[in-house]
Amino acid sequence: SPINGTVEKVEVQTGEYADPQKSLFRIVNTNHLFADFLVFEKDLGKVRAGQEVTVSAESAPGLTFRARIYSIGKMFESSPKAVHVRAHIEGKPSNLISGMYLRGKIKTENESVAALPDEAIVDEGGESFIFTTKSEKGKWSFTPVRVTKGRTDNGFVEVKLKTALLPATLLALDNAYYLMSEMKK
Repeated sequence: SPINGTVEKVEVQTGEYADPQKSLFRIVNTNHLFADFLVFEKDLGKVRAGQEVTVSAESAPGLTFRARIYSIGKMFESSPKAVHVRAHIEGKPSNLISGMYLRGKIKTENESVAALPDEAIVDEGGESFIFTTKSEKGKWSFTPVRVTKGRTDNGFVEVKLKTALLPATLLALDNAYYLMSEMKK
């Protein structure tokens, strides 16, 4: 074989005549892994070569891989109306197999915002709250603070404070629902 790889499919049987024009084997080279994604027309203007992609496999929840966009197709698929985008997967993940269904998130902008985990925010009476915390003489106290929720991504929610907090203020990062429940008792 002219390449290294894994035999994926055998096209001939023992004793069969091997025509010079016929493929005998299908070999997959795993030295460079690529993922093909479909990007919808409305999002195409945000995509360019070199952008970072976070790739996850449905068969391995919680496991992610990094990739970079290598090329962008020049023709739309008819159904769905989308363009093929190819990304080169960095490293050599051993648990990816040819033909596997992958999900990718393309990093289109880089903006820093104040964000907290989903579990740090509770919605109550049409308002959203986070909790500040203090420890005095070994006892913890929690105070609700109104916030406005913004964008969400990867388990985090952008928060916009309605009143400013001191820079050294400690925040509760989870269990906001239970803290609100305890306050209502």
